[in-house]
Amino acid sequence: MIHGFSRFSALTLSVSLAVVLLACSGTKGIDASGPLDPAAVIAAVEARNAEVRALTGEGTISVDTPELANTGNIEVRILKPDSMLLIITGPFGMSVAKGLVTSSDFTFYNGLENSVATGATTAKNLKNIIRIPIEFRDIVDIASGTMGFERRPVNVIPTGAAMEGGYRLTYAGASESTTYDIDLEHSAVKRYLRKSAGGDIIEDVTFKDFRKKADLYLPTIITILRPGFSESISLVYERMSLNNPPLDFSIRIPKSATKIRF
Repeated sequence: MIHGFSRFSALTLSVSLAVVLLACSGTKGIDASGPLDPAAVIAAVEARNAEVRALTGEGTISVDTPELANTGNIEVRILKPDSMLLIITGPFGMSVAKGLVTSSDFTFYNGLENSVATGATTAKNLKNIIRIPIEFRDIVDIASGTMGFERRPVNVIPTGAAMEGGYRLTYAGASESTTYDIDLEHSAVKRYLRKSAGGDIIEDVTFKDFRKKADLYLPTIITILRPGFSESISLVYERMSLNNPPLDFSIRIPKSATKIRF
């Protein structure tokens, strides 16, 4: 027993120490030949995520909500932890939207309406732009395939269990439960699932089709589902480049664009 130290604090310390050791030794797959400690699994995933510092990707994005249903081509540029550029184009290369989002503010240009929206980077404001309420860090982590454990319930000790093709961490809270399915070979979260106390799915994020980019494996198919709100986003990367800065985050906006402030 550790006197004056909660189980949660002990787990947090174990994770922190393990992350330092793993980061120094390079990220590898998680050894599943013996019993797995949840703290070691968390540390391995976080060490792997820390190796993704910059990313560019090109592919397609599909958004389906009660207010909008559309598909387009997308280019993503990410410089962790605080910069992200999105360029969405439609048929024949027509510019549909351009967005520069940082941890503090955003600029989104709507090419169809020739309008530019600016404001503070909050989940409420981002919902006005992409139709799904989401925090900036979550956008960066999900789009870069580096989801960590920031969304886990506070002060809840996880339980771990082996599952087919991976390992499952479960955080059982009073009002809802959260599970992380871990790909042990790639030390990455492959599914994040949040449910209500009654078992209804609140949010379901999946990462599929991992492919090698530089020294890491990254997912090329990413989906976000919120069944209770009939909302979904899917992102499919056809081309990706990892840790290859500098990245250009400039966007050109016509002077004639209507300005909107959130």
